[in-house]
Amino acid sequence: DDFFFFKQKTAYEMQRGLVGSEMCIRDRLNTTVQQQMTLINQLNNSAIQINSTVDQQNLMISQTNTTATQLNTTVQSQTGLIKDLNTTVQEQQEVINAQVDN
Repeated sequence: DDFFFFKQKTAYEMQRGLVGSEMCIRDRLNTTVQQQMTLINQLNNSAIQINSTVDQQNLMISQTNTTATQLNTTVQSQTGLIKDLNTTVQEQQEVINAQVDN
């Protein structure tokens, strides 16, 4: 009687000898991982673009605030000038009234 001893295959030997369905599963997993990596890269790129847009919007808000402050200062200056003009007009009116009365 002859005895046959079968050597247990290593993981490497098993991987090399995958049958069709096992190869399909392995390839499908590799494809899924690649798709997920692609999605992650796309999400990272989107996040970078969103951050850039937010930075641009913050800059625009800052510029708008600066412009509003400048406009406010201009309005206050013009209000001061109008008050001065009103005072001058009243003084001139008093001079005219005094001349008319004399």
